Amino acid sequence: MSKTRGFTLLEIMMVLAIFGVLMGAILTSMNYSRTNWQNADYQISRQEDARKAIDKLSWELKSSSPSWKIDSNTYDVAINNAGDQIDFYAPVFDTNDEITELQAVRYYMGGLDNAQLLRKQGSETVVVANNIDNVAAQKPFFAFNNTDHTVIDIKIPIIKNSTTFVVRSQSNLRNRDVLLDDGVTVEGIAGVYVSKKKSPSKFAGESKDQDTQYGK
Repeated sequence: MSKTRGFTLLEIMMVLAIFGVLMGAILTSMNYSRTNWQNADYQISRQEDARKAIDKLSWELKSSSPSWKIDSNTYDVAINNAGDQIDFYAPVFDTNDEITELQAVRYYMGGLDNAQLLRKQGSETVVVANNIDNVAAQKPFFAFNNTDHTVIDIKIPIIKNSTTFVVRSQSNLRNRDVLLDDGVTVEGIAGVYVSKKKSPSKFAGESKDQDTQYGK
């Protein structure tokens, strides 16, 4: 008749210890993978925000003109010396596709911790991108690409966990040599009308001119 031998307390404790080590390794690996996934998802989300902001700015610039002309006055696309602010004039059309007004638009860095890309038109200011790596080494964010100032390079550096990734684009200013008559109203950046006239002006189409760069 054989004896049935059970597990000793020491053997049970060793099995439990090994099981605990294995489970700890599995949980650590799962947590590491989840953290990496969350970071990647966050970065993708930030990149998408930056891409949307760049796409919006690029589209608005293409719809504008490097230098609208009304009588002897010009209303230019302008970039400040630091390269972190760009101003331009967006056209407003009536139902007959005639330009009735130019509205000043500004994109610039500021807001929370000076790390947001803001868009100002009239009295309204909105945040279009967050977590901007707003340091001198990353600038300029906006720059004229050629000597006649008809192409603008745009970049938005996003920072996450001390890592910076950059979203870039380029905008070709298509509406050049646009001469408007004195019927067009011009609204300044603070919502103040800098020019108020009478009759509307026909849109001049996609022709060519230059703009001016200035510092503030």
